[in-house]
Amino acid sequence: TVDCILEKARQLVRRRGVRILVVDPLNRIDQQLEPGQTELQYITSLLNKLSRFALQHKCLVILVAHPRKVNRNTTNSELRRVEMNDINGSANFGNMADFCFTVDRNDAKEIVTIYIDKVRFKHLGSANTCAKFVYNRINGRYWPCEEDIVHRADGDKPGPVNTVFDNENWLKNITEESCIFD
Repeated sequence: TVDCILEKARQLVRRRGVRILVVDPLNRIDQQLEPGQTELQYITSLLNKLSRFALQHKCLVILVAHPRKVNRNTTNSELRRVEMNDINGSANFGNMADFCFTVDRNDAKEIVTIYIDKVRFKHLGSANTCAKFVYNRINGRYWPCEEDIVHRADGDKPGPVNTVFDNENWLKNITEESCIFD
């Protein structure tokens, strides 16, 4: 339950100095609605508990919530971009959150796009922006990229058309760099 998670997190804050709590995913938490309580009321209560915990313990609380089934565009039958109001259960996720990010994975292009949908405090960032990344299967990291360009420390390279090719270059570059430092 949420109360059990928050109690364990309180202990970790006191004993270990933990400052970030990630609840992932929300749908795996045992949701115990009280008699007569609606799902909207439950989610509002849950978000209030998480907010109070964050303020009282000076922690960053990240809640991972999955969207409902996404509708396809009627014109070209592609999936539309997920938005914060698509989160399964309630629009209060977007309304009550200080920040709201959505992650969209395009398997065909092997690109992950992170959209910033909401920023409550404007001095901490701006909404309606996005960042694109490509996943490197060999080292398990995400690299910043655009549709056709991958930005790296040694310069821009052609984008993630074929990640196997990119991985081979990555391995070749690492071995060349290790030879330089030996």
